[in-house]
Amino acid sequence: MPIVRTFGWVNSDKETVSVARCLDFANTVGNRLSDRPGEHLQEFADLVRWCQEGELVTSGVAQSLLSEAQREPEKAAAILAEAREFREVIYRIFFARLKRKSPAPADLQKFNLFLRSMPLFFEVRMEKNRLVRHQKSANAWLAQLVAPVAWSAANLLASEAMVHVKQCGSEECGWLFVDTTKNHKRRWCDMSGCGCRAKARTYYRRKKRFGF
Repeated sequence: MPIVRTFGWVNSDKETVSVARCLDFANTVGNRLSDRPGEHLQEFADLVRWCQEGELVTSGVAQSLLSEAQREPEKAAAILAEAREFREVIYRIFFARLKRKSPAPADLQKFNLFLRSMPLFFEVRMEKNRLVRHQKSANAWLAQLVAPVAWSAANLLASEAMVHVKQCGSEECGWLFVDTTKNHKRRWCDMSGCGCRAKARTYYRRKKRFGF
């Protein structure tokens, strides 16, 4: 799988910038803190592609949704708008918590409404001579695509790992991530991107300051 940093994937082993799929979803806006943030979910197809690359849906489900979207473009546009709204709710809630503040009641209400519309179902199937549990979402477009994101957000918000959720130290990035480093001193969403650029800016500022 190629590197698709704007969608959260950073290497061919699918190690993510954020560690949590809900934060990967929140990070589908690039340079969020800048004057010109970049929207990476511009079309319904972008949402489907993000979900397929994140293994939230199979290629078969993705193709089925894209075919349905061609037949019902207005419905696809409405689902995309809902997904974006859900993303922003997630971002605001996590941002509030990492600042040790309570989320806005309206955001919590919206988040819980989304959760209630995406109930978690379990199935047990035989695979390779053993029983395997699978989780499923309600059979609706939005639930098929982002239900795992909602469940991920609910789990992370209520977990001990929440204290390690951070925002990238870049002045423009704004991406969120879970700091899983041993000393919890991670500053950047991605050292090869924002980290390197920040170091380069610091170097040139020092160089200019001392006249080198």
